[in-house]
Amino acid sequence: MKKKITIIGYTLKSLVDICGQLSSIFKENVHIKKVAVNNLNKLVDIRSDLIIIPTYSLYNQVKNILKTEEDIVIMSRTISKEGYLKLKDIASNKHAFIKDETNDMCEEMCAVINQLGIKNLKISPFSQTDKDSHDNLIITLQNNDDNYDKTINIGNALLDIDTIIEIGIRLNLYHILSITDLRRAYKEIVTPKTGLAYVLNKINSFESQIKVFLDSTDDGIIELDHEGKITVCNDNALKIINYKKQRVINSFGKYIFPNISFSKVFMNKEIIKDELAKINNKDVIISVYPMINSGKFYGAVAVVKEFDEVEKKQHEIRKKLISKGHRAKYTFKDIIGNSKVIKECRSIAKRMAKSNSSVVITGETGTGKELFAQAIHNASNRRTYQFVAVNCGALPENILESELFGYEEGAFTGARKGGKRGLFEIAHKGTIFLDEISEMPYSIQIKFLRVLQEKEIMRLGSDRIIDIDIRVIAATNKNLEELVNKNKFREDLYFRLKVLPLNIPPLRTRLEDISLIIDYYKKEFGGNFELSSKAKEALLKYNWKGNVRELRNFVEYFVYLGKDVIDTQNIPLMYRDDSIVNSDDNMENSIKKFIKFAGKNVDKYIFVLRILKNSFDNKERTGRRSIHKEAVKNNVYLSEQEIRRILNELEKYYFIKINKGRGGSIITDYGKDLLNILENKCKKQQMG
Repeated sequence: MKKKITIIGYTLKSLVDICGQLSSIFKENVHIKKVAVNNLNKLVDIRSDLIIIPTYSLYNQVKNILKTEEDIVIMSRTISKEGYLKLKDIASNKHAFIKDETNDMCEEMCAVINQLGIKNLKISPFSQTDKDSHDNLIITLQNNDDNYDKTINIGNALLDIDTIIEIGIRLNLYHILSITDLRRAYKEIVTPKTGLAYVLNKINSFESQIKVFLDSTDDGIIELDHEGKITVCNDNALKIINYKKQRVINSFGKYIFPNISFSKVFMNKEIIKDELAKINNKDVIISVYPMINSGKFYGAVAVVKEFDEVEKKQHEIRKKLISKGHRAKYTFKDIIGNSKVIKECRSIAKRMAKSNSSVVITGETGTGKELFAQAIHNASNRRTYQFVAVNCGALPENILESELFGYEEGAFTGARKGGKRGLFEIAHKGTIFLDEISEMPYSIQIKFLRVLQEKEIMRLGSDRIIDIDIRVIAATNKNLEELVNKNKFREDLYFRLKVLPLNIPPLRTRLEDISLIIDYYKKEFGGNFELSSKAKEALLKYNWKGNVRELRNFVEYFVYLGKDVIDTQNIPLMYRDDSIVNSDDNMENSIKKFIKFAGKNVDKYIFVLRILKNSFDNKERTGRRSIHKEAVKNNVYLSEQEIRRILNELEKYYFIKINKGRGGSIITDYGKDLLNILENKCKKQQMG
C-alpha cells in the first residue's frame, strides 16, 4: 500500500524539484501531493501519512488545521552540486544577496551556504532595498520574472540527506533507501552536515558489504526489527518461501513462519538452530539469531534454506571427498568372463543393484569382491553419491570406531579440532563397503547393528542423533556362520546383513576365462606378449590360490619381462610346470632349485621370510628398515642394500608383495609354504 505524503510550500513551483527528488528515491511506494499556502483550505480534506513543511514559521500558520495523528517533518534544505559549483566560480570578495520565498528561508539558506564553506562571498538575505543597487549580486534559488542586472540562478533548493532519512523512517520505508538511491541523492546535493556525511559513507561501505553478502549467498536472509516485523528480505528468501515482497515486508515473522517459536529469540534471546518448517507445502530449514550489541536488543536475523538444497549441498561436499578415494570406478563391464558361473554371478549382482537391501559378498581372496561391490553401486540409484570403502581388519578397534562414527572436538586425547565426520556420514545417500566384515570387533558390531536398524548414528563424544541413509555391502573370505557358532560374530547382525547373499566363484572353477582376463590386463599394462602353448597349459593346470588378483600379478610380471613370447621357463620359479602339479616330489624339486639359487644365503632368505610371516600374523606391514633393525638385534649381518635385493628376488618369485611408498612388504601364501619347507629342511639337516 502506497504511503501518502503532502508537501506544503509557499508556491507550487518551488516544490517541483523536491517532489522529483522524493519520487526518484521512494518510487512507487509513495504518493506525493503538493499544496501551496494560498490553498491551505484544501488541507481539510487531505489525509496523509506524513506532512512536510519548509519552515517552522509556516508550520505555526497551518498547525491548527492539521490532524493530530499526522506526522510532521520540518525540512532541512540544501543546494545542488551544480549550484554549489556556480557559487564557487564567483570572484572573491563579492557581496551577494540570497533571494528566496521568505525572509526566514533567505536566512536559513545564508547559513547553509556559509556552512558549505563558500568563503569567497559575503552573503546576506535579500530585501527590496537591495534591488536598486547595481553593484550587488543577486543569488536566486528559482526561476522568476524579476530582472536584475546581476543575477545567478543556482536552482531550487533540495532536501538534505537527513530529511530524506527521516522521511524514510517515519513512513517505515527505510528499506527503500537502498545503497544506490542514497548515493544518487548524495551525489545530487551538497550537505553542510559533514558529520552525518561521514557516518553515511561508513554506513554505505558497510551496506555494500552486506549487499554483496545478500546477493552472493544461496540462503534466504530475513531481518526482523525489535518488534518482530520483517524489514529486510533478500530475493533468495522470497524464492524459497514463495511469497511476494509486499506480502513479507512489514509482516510479523511469526505469521510468515507460524511453526517457529520466535518467543525464544525475542523474549529469551536464544538462538533457534536448524528448525524444520513447512512453508507453502515446501520443507525449509530455519535458523534465527538475535541481534544484540552493547547489551541492547535490535531484532533478529533469520536464515532460511530449502531442505532439498541442504541435501544437495551436503552431497556436493561429499562429492569433493570423492577425489580422496570415496568413489566407485568399476562397473559390470569390468567383470571379465564368459563362463557359466561368472555369467550367473554377474546376473544375480545386477538384480541386487536394483534393491536397497544389504548385500554380503563372500569369496576367496582375490576373487574380486570389491569389484562386484563397486559394480553394484554404479548400477544402483545411488550411483551419483559416494562409495566409501572400509577395511575392517586394517584398523585397531578404537580407530575403526572413530573413523566409522566420527567424533566431536575434545571427545578423546588427540581428537581433531572441530571434530570429524565419520564414514557413515560421508556415505549418506550412497553406499558403504565394509571389507573383511568378519574382523569387525564385537563391541563395534553392537553399534553397527543399531545403524542398520535405526538408520542413525551418534558421533563419539556427542549426544546428537544424526539420521543417515546408506546402503551396506559387506564382504568376507571367511565363513560367517561358523564365526556365529563360535560366538565371534553376532547372530542378529549376521541375519540383518545377509539379506542378499552373493558368492564369487574362484578362478579355478572358471578356467575358460583365464585367456580373456590375461588379454584385459595386457591392455591395462600396455603389454604385447604372447603365451606359448606349454605356458597356457601350465597356467590352466595351476590351482590359483590368489584367484584373479594373482593372475593380474602374473600378467604384470610378464609385461615387465619385455619378451614377445612367454614360455614355461619365464613363469616364476614356484609356478613353472614342474611345480604346478601339487606333489611333494615336484615341490621338493622346486625347493632344491631355489636353494641352489640362494646358495649360502638361504639362511638370510629364511630370516627375512620369518620376519614378514610374524608381521603378517600381527596384521602389520614391515619395511626394509624394520627388517634391518631386527637383523642388528639378532646379530644377523644384513645391510639395507642386501635386504633390498632379497626382497626383490622374493617378489620376483611371488613369495612376497612389495607395496609402494611406506606400505612395506607382505608375505604371500606361497611365501608361507616356502618358509615352512625351508625351515623343515633346515631342521632335518641339523638333525642329520
